[in-house]
Amino acid sequence: VSVKGQPDLKILSRRGFYTTPPPAVPEVAAAKPAAKDSKGAALKPSEVELRAAITGAFPRRQLGLSTYTSYANESGATYKIITFADISNYQVTPGAGSKAGEVDFYVTLLDSTGKSVTSVGQKVNIGETSPQPFRVVTTLPNALPPGLYQARVAARDAQSGRVGSSFQWIEVPKLEPGKLALGSLLLAEITGKAGETPALDVDRRFARTSSMLIQMFVYNAKPAGGGSPDVTVTLKIMQNGAQVVAAPPQPVSTAGVTDMTRLQYGAEIPLSGFPPGRYVLNVTANDRAANSSASQQLNFTIE
Repeated sequence: VSVKGQPDLKILSRRGFYTTPPPAVPEVAAAKPAAKDSKGAALKPSEVELRAAITGAFPRRQLGLSTYTSYANESGATYKIITFADISNYQVTPGAGSKAGEVDFYVTLLDSTGKSVTSVGQKVNIGETSPQPFRVVTTLPNALPPGLYQARVAARDAQSGRVGSSFQWIEVPKLEPGKLALGSLLLAEITGKAGETPALDVDRRFARTSSMLIQMFVYNAKPAGGGSPDVTVTLKIMQNGAQVVAAPPQPVSTAGVTDMTRLQYGAEIPLSGFPPGRYVLNVTANDRAANSSASQQLNFTIE
């Protein structure tokens, strides 16, 4: 596989393809007692099932699991990776209080060669009155250089044995002084309810009666006159390849910002005028002082 006229691009593709649906997975996967870790110690059944879910070719759907992995620059030229996971369809023990439910949770990040570069495993206790879905936020421990990665997340309900998994590709941009770069797009739903605190919408599914809040960071814009960057952001919404909305460029405010290399951008889009369906949000930041731009896009659904 190649891209005509672009010999500098490296293409990743599978060596084959599947002609049939993935095989059915039992509600509770059978453990393999003989499985061992790298030191020869026998693995617990939960560890066996989590490893099978993490390394599988297809996501597991017995346990409800929706995830979104984002990256953010904190210092230097490396990035921190944060995974947001919403877990549902888990079981709880009535009367057990803060430990009514228990989920084994694992996140690993693979580089473009398929090698794991950082991971986190933890046991999550869920209270009897905790809302479903239950959110788990995990910051992976290693800072990462730029490149293409795949985040693989798996969770197992300790009571039912149900397993869920999720895979996501992310491309971490190169961060260089004076070179414009963007952080991950974060989308939240605003319903207008009293006392509402918007939170990241992992599924990116929004009601037509709500508004979509867009947030991201703009990195390394070039200082313009007066020492402050001159950056604008243009929003476009696409559906089936056709442009539905094209908002005029909006300046990124630098008021009160102490670190001009990290500008925070936010915008709110009412959704009442959109018919239900799948859309693509395209966000482009333009550095007018450096005459450069950077873009991000993300799918979302209006119900």
